[in-house]
Amino acid sequence: MHIPRNEAMGIAMSEPLTMNDHEFTVRVEWDAPAGVWYVAESDVPGLVAEADTLEEFTRNVVLLVPEMLELNAHLLGEPVQGAIPLNIVATKHLELWV
Repeated sequence: MHIPRNEAMGIAMSEPLTMNDHEFTVRVEWDAPAGVWYVAESDVPGLVAEADTLEEFTRNVVLLVPEMLELNAHLLGEPVQGAIPLNIVATKHLELWV
C-alpha cells in the first residue's frame, strides 16, 4: 500500500519525515478476546495503537508513525526526513477443527 506523504490523509506536515535507507516495520496481532488488532512489536519508538479492523488500524498507523518519528527522532540517532518506507505485518492465529 503506497500512500504519498501525509497529504493523502489530509494532514499538512511542516517537514517531510524519514530516515535514510531504513524501512520501519510494525508487527500487528489480533487479540481475539478483546476483538482488536494491536501493535505487537515495532521499531517506531513510542508507537502504540489498536483498532477493531486491520483497515482502521492501518489508517491510524499512517497518522501516528510520522508523529512518533518526529517526537522521538533523538532516539533514532539521526534526523528523519523524506519518504517513510513502512511495512505492516499482520498475524491472526486461528484454531481449525478437522
